[in-house]
Amino acid sequence: MNQRISFLSCARFILVFIGFILVPIFAHSQDIGGSVMLKESRSGRGIPAHAKPLTKEITFSFQNNSIVTIREIHLEKPHWLLVEDSLGKTGWIITKYVGGISVRKSNRKRSTGVSFFRLDELGWKIAIIISVFGSFWLFGIRLTLIVSVLWVGWTIFKMGNNSASMIQLAFILGSYALANIIFKKDLLIRELKKDIATATKNYSESTKKQVEKVFHDNPDRIEKIRGKNHLVALESAIVDSQSTLSILSGWVSSSIIKGHIVSLIKKALERGVNIYIGYGYEFKGEHKRSKNAEEALKTLEQIELETDNRGKLYINEFPNHEKIILVDNKYIICGSNNWLSNRYFFNSENSYKIFDQQLVTSEGSRIKELILDADNT
Repeated sequence: MNQRISFLSCARFILVFIGFILVPIFAHSQDIGGSVMLKESRSGRGIPAHAKPLTKEITFSFQNNSIVTIREIHLEKPHWLLVEDSLGKTGWIITKYVGGISVRKSNRKRSTGVSFFRLDELGWKIAIIISVFGSFWLFGIRLTLIVSVLWVGWTIFKMGNNSASMIQLAFILGSYALANIIFKKDLLIRELKKDIATATKNYSESTKKQVEKVFHDNPDRIEKIRGKNHLVALESAIVDSQSTLSILSGWVSSSIIKGHIVSLIKKALERGVNIYIGYGYEFKGEHKRSKNAEEALKTLEQIELETDNRGKLYINEFPNHEKIILVDNKYIICGSNNWLSNRYFFNSENSYKIFDQQLVTSEGSRIKELILDADNT
């Protein structure tokens, strides 16, 4: 959950940075030497051209809807542009006469096919809403971010640096933010359901349903664990336990049951924690113990013999492919990681730490019963 929130925060920052900092700078640099289409004057007599900026003196008029090349932008008054038409005439005009549609660079062959891009402003905004909202709903935040960035790029190259382009950029960012607000929870639930379906594919149907209910009703009570963070989660679970610690794993191994983990288990038993361990993944009806597994089991047995414990250690082997840690009535961790054998994480592993009293209570009873009813090894 925290990783998703972190990604969303970074994505928003990047998009805002691109839209409001890089876009104006880049668009401004693209203006000089670029070509734009002029609007049609209200009088119908053409666009007034001035000999100098900031004056009312008009020397001639550019034709309505003609394509001109920007030669200079006034530094103090950037709404004044020095432009040149196809006949080589130059004059200063005000940006309000610019149609807001950038076309090809002046050193390339001019194209009159600019009308292809002259969809009315409402049409473009409808297209932005459909594409941004549609991609968010159908495919998620990552594709929506790409779509939004593409819209930003299109706006830069096709509209230039003017009020119309800034309005459209703000509209793009606003559409992204609004879609995020509207669809965020539903999208997160869908993604979490997909992840939890993979993580709990070997669990009982009752467990799956309970986990899915928590994911739907209280997604904020769930934390995602990835890769080597599972080792930290295992250590934290042993430290956090005050009365009961239950661990289900496919295998046990001395790669985990050693050193610091053994020390933490001893301390947990000394403070009165009852520890339940179940393992025994079977292949073709048989669970094969490796040399590392035998060493791990001897270490656990030695802990019971050497330590005057207030708590008890229960270890049973039975056909098991669940990977669960349960701490008191506090939380449960379920996922794909074999807690008592996996140290090196050659494969991708994901688990979920879930804080839900009802789920923890029901699963706690089931796991205890599962381990205690199995034959002792």
